[in-house]
Amino acid sequence: MAQALIEGQIVMYVFFVLVVVAAVLPWVTDDPTRLRDSIATRLRVSFVSAGIMTFLMLWIHVGDAYTTHGYGDKVSCNYGYPNMLDTSVQRLIGSYECILNSRFAIALFFLSALVILMLERKILRYFITQRG
Repeated sequence: MAQALIEGQIVMYVFFVLVVVAAVLPWVTDDPTRLRDSIATRLRVSFVSAGIMTFLMLWIHVGDAYTTHGYGDKVSCNYGYPNMLDTSVQRLIGSYECILNSRFAIALFFLSALVILMLERKILRYFITQRG
């Protein structure tokens, strides 16, 4: 279980780095003279994207993996998504579906974080071309 907790912490640290990148990205541009007047635009884009990424990070941390039994009942796996990535957890919960669900959820969260970063960059490019 200790290895699962370490893997969960690594996932959260990587996601925290993505939140920091989302907050810093509006302030790093190719041509800083073009966005000199738009501090408010940079702040808005930075706060919105970092806020969405923080929400995703908290959702990962607080969220719980679920699976269904043979009768169709939804059953909680009793661990958060990051702590369910290691297969050694299967001994404690007895279900490999929980591990698969949390791996799939973490992959979707990281994919959505990368999409948010790409959209943020695209929005910034739009404002750069509008100013220039």
